[in-house]
Amino acid sequence: MRYFGLARLALWRGNASLAQQMIDKRALEQTPGDPWVLMQKAELERSRNNFDDAEYWLNRAAVFFTEADQKEIRYAKTELALAKNDLPTASRLVSGFTENERMEAKSVIDNYELAHSGRIVGAVGIQHRTSAPTKQGNESSQNYAIYSPKTADGHDVYVRYGETRSPVSEETLTARFVGAGTELNFYPFNLNLEAGKGIHLNKRGYALANLDYELNQHWDFSLSGHYNGVNVPARAAAQDVYTRGGGFSAAYTYSDVLRAGAGAYLTRFTDGNLRRDLNFWLNTQTFKHDRWTLTNSFRIDHTKTNLSIRLITIIRQKRLA
Repeated sequence: MRYFGLARLALWRGNASLAQQMIDKRALEQTPGDPWVLMQKAELERSRNNFDDAEYWLNRAAVFFTEADQKEIRYAKTELALAKNDLPTASRLVSGFTENERMEAKSVIDNYELAHSGRIVGAVGIQHRTSAPTKQGNESSQNYAIYSPKTADGHDVYVRYGETRSPVSEETLTARFVGAGTELNFYPFNLNLEAGKGIHLNKRGYALANLDYELNQHWDFSLSGHYNGVNVPARAAAQDVYTRGGGFSAAYTYSDVLRAGAGAYLTRFTDGNLRRDLNFWLNTQTFKHDRWTLTNSFRIDHTKTNLSIRLITIIRQKRLA
């Protein structure tokens, strides 16, 4: 056990390659049939976000365990399901625990209850303009949501309040909205639906939808769409212009070292404008030691707005008149 403790310490201190070498030496070379070694291999892969690999090693370990020790596999598979937000599977496994197993696996049960607990989330953002006119004030946003506890399968409901402030010349345009929504967990699919109404400046109803799909430990995809709501710029709402749109994104994860993604979104304005947004982002973990982690983030956004043919025709007609 001291050997595996040293391997976990190496991982915690940021030396993932050393931890991988120590575990692989025992799991693949010295004692490939030892189920406890294979369990340690699965734990290492789970901690590095290699969830498919972790499940593979747990299934290999299960072959060598006696019937009495199969509970160890159930504990580990519950932790794995919680790590990748597969709450339906986690609930199915926990429901099969006996009272003694619940007491024995208290840390697993604590993590399970934490994953199902309600929560309050708040976010505040500020955007500072660095190009001319630089004297223009900062744009800001606030977003607060209260989530209910999740059901056994991971579904919940929530209420939200949002606000955006956009400076225009001598005044600041403030848009506020309230809404309610639900998060539905059908792992590997996750569906988020929300509807509400603007209560200041933007006073129309809105609807949002987002569908996420996890293909495997490396790839996940997302479809999203909106009708009005916070996606409408405050300046547009002040002119009684609203939007609808949709987009697609994909992300690739390489262990706990790198995550990259790209997306595209199309927004149509009621005044005829059409905006195309493209983005690419990259997150990397550059350094980790004990409690200290250094990560780097890189993002590129490209936006292009075109007038529709219908609006161009109207402009030309006005010029001819």
